[in-house]
Amino acid sequence: MKSLELQLKKRLLIVEAGEIEEMINVEPGYDPQQLKDKKVMVVRSNMNFICSGSDLTEEIAEGMVQGMNVAGFCRTGIHFYNYCKKQFYNISAIDSFVSAIEACGHWWTNPQTEPLANILNLNGQQRCDFKNRMERYLHHVSRTFHPERTIICEIVE
Repeated sequence: MKSLELQLKKRLLIVEAGEIEEMINVEPGYDPQQLKDKKVMVVRSNMNFICSGSDLTEEIAEGMVQGMNVAGFCRTGIHFYNYCKKQFYNISAIDSFVSAIEACGHWWTNPQTEPLANILNLNGQQRCDFKNRMERYLHHVSRTFHPERTIICEIVE
């Protein structure tokens, strides 16, 4: 299970879990043994469920990220903050949200493609290069959120 806490326009918790059949809101003092064999995502009372990763829309993302109205000769409309480049750009709210995840060393989609090779046909240097590419790929996999298994919650004080 992966999780990431972000402080954007709202304080967010992004969680990726395995298979989830249902989400359950719990109050402090609940008994975790009651949920032992169920495939559930527990949402605590200090969290508000926003959406699942696959249901993230531009409108939902606009409520989570910093935006700025721009009116000028060439630029008009809302520009959203790029958290990697640390300034406002003419990007979508979803791209701004993804940049916030990437600024923390995670990814919304894996930027690396899986290296494919028939390792038996590689010489020593090629095997070493393949091993390095595979390690880099697996590192990225471990830090990539899969939207279909991810939920986004707001942490309320």
